[in-house]
Amino acid sequence: MPAHPASQLWSKCLQQGCAIVRRHVEHPTYRRPGFPQITLFHIPSFVDATGWTVTKLPRGQGYELQKIVWHQQADSERMGNLMSGRSVIESPEPTISAALYRLNAQEWENRISALATMQIPILPEHPFGLDGESFGLRLYHKLELEWWCEGPAAWASVSEWTISAIAYFLSQTEHIG
Repeated sequence: MPAHPASQLWSKCLQQGCAIVRRHVEHPTYRRPGFPQITLFHIPSFVDATGWTVTKLPRGQGYELQKIVWHQQADSERMGNLMSGRSVIESPEPTISAALYRLNAQEWENRISALATMQIPILPEHPFGLDGESFGLRLYHKLELEWWCEGPAAWASVSEWTISAIAYFLSQTEHIG
């Protein structure tokens, strides 16, 4: 029995939504002036996923934080409605929102310099999981890491730094919108 068309749409939506959260600076819609320094992301299994990119702005203008949210719950509901025969848009396009914020340059430079001193093994032992959450960190033209849940014990310092940086980003964006 062939798969329901909505399940194929959901598969494409899931793939595209995760790709945009992980690498939104490569998507023409979300490209920004300046040099992308780092992207962090958090992709939970069943709720909205978020990616944050810090870009060093040209001519010493400081740092910009771009927040990308894939509204995974809304897309999941849309696909469920489609499978139930309700009239909805039949599209694999993920529902994305984006916002820009300025970061305090000194605060950010202190945070990123702490990351720069960390050392981790490249091939740590870590179990694979299905449901849960994924986190990731991408230093442009240098390093890209992704892990499931808490991550490998050998990466604890990077995992903790990532969680701390995400909390910092949330504190910088919650009061603004």
